Amino acid sequence: MNDFKPGTGPVAPSPGDPIDSDPVETSPLGVKPLWPGHSAHPDRPARSEDAEPSPTAAHGLLGTDDAGGRVADIMDRARERNLGRAEELAGWVKAAEQGELTHDGRLVAAEVAHQLAGSAGTFGYQAATDRAREIEGIFAEEQPAEAWERAADCVQDLVRRLHEPPEGGSVR
Repeated sequence: MNDFKPGTGPVAPSPGDPIDSDPVETSPLGVKPLWPGHSAHPDRPARSEDAEPSPTAAHGLLGTDDAGGRVADIMDRARERNLGRAEELAGWVKAAEQGELTHDGRLVAAEVAHQLAGSAGTFGYQAATDRAREIEGIFAEEQPAEAWERAADCVQDLVRRLHEPPEGGSVR
């Protein structure tokens, strides 16, 4: 899936840190790397002009004026960031399935799911938020082995939901 290893995840930026606006390569899901130097497929090019449009743009959820375009860009970046978080969660689930998830790793994964739930809900992806909250709950406490199969199913559904347009038809 990717070269993610539990315990080597990204460090959250501090308030006031500059935001890197340089274009970066993308993973198979079309998302930015999880941390500097990470690349799921370095031999693949970044999004091309032939890439399929985002759910926001493809469904005309926002106007085409400058403000609507800027909001659509923000929504698309948040969606891509959330897809990256989902990819990271898939790595944590795989580690759990293999019996390699530590207590600290569980806490990090729960926080990633929490961030994803909040961000997805902000931009109208309620079903994705619900799934991320379920994943957060699974990671929040020790689980039997069979719980990780459910977590893997939730991550797959989460990714599917993030590839759909936001619920409700429009974002205000």
